[in-house]
This record gives sequence, C-alpha cells and structure tokens, in this order.
Amino acid sequence: MALAKAKEIVSSNKVVIFSERLDPYSVCVKQLFAVKLWVPYKAIELNEESDGREIQCALADWTGQRALPSVFIGGKHIGNCDKTWALHKKGKLVPLLAEVQIVVPLHRLVTPLPRITKSPQDEFARPTNRKRSRSKLE
Repeated sequence: MALAKAKEIVSSNKVVIFSERLDPYSVCVKQLFAVKLWVPYKAIELNEESDGREIQCALADWTGQRALPSVFIGGKHIGNCDKTWALHKKGKLVPLLAEVQIVVPLHRLVTPLPRITKSPQDEFARPTNRKRSRSKLE
C-alpha cells in the first residue's frame, strides 16, 4: 500500500522530495530547488504523514536508499541531498529538469560576480618610513 502510494505521487509530479520538515539535509535540498533554481516541487513530509514510516521503508526497498531526503525528477530517483547537489555542481541537474519541461530562469543559473571590497592598490604593500628591524640571527 505504501509503495503504491509513493509510486503514484512520483508518477503524478515532475519533482518530488520525500523529506522530514526539520531535517537539515531535507531543508538544504528544498532550498536548492526553491531558492537557488526557482523550481516547483512536491514535498512529502514523512514525519507529518500518518503512514510516513511505511512510505520510508517502501522507498528504501524501491530505491535502495534509506536516508532522507529522497529526490525524484520525472519519475527517476536522483538520490539524497549530497547526490542532488553534486549533480547541480556538475551542471547535470538543469538538463534533467529540462527533460521534464521545467525551465530554470537564466538569471538563476548565472553566478554573480564577486563584489570587490578592496581597491587594487590595497593589494600592494605600501611604503613605510619605519626602519626594518634586523633579525637576531644575523
């Protein structure tokens, strides 16, 4: 019953994240999709579902992954938080999203340039009027 429910949720949504609400890895992967990429997703908070433990056991049997979060894109199991972020860093996550007709806004893909906090002159040593102290080894 739980496996059928999980498969139905995965097949009826483009991006699904099975997670727990306060789990830091779950929060991290949801922030990747919501804040960094602006991608809509369906989150199933297993700690708030009445059959959450059964669904988690069914997911472990289905995917071989016991840990949460468990991310699916287009019905394909992607993995946990680390695997999802690794795909993103390699540039492979956005093409997976494109396969299921999810377009990531271009301005979300471009990394902003670092802010210059120092002027170029700060990189060079400034002359001082102080005499150099001799080392004791001489």
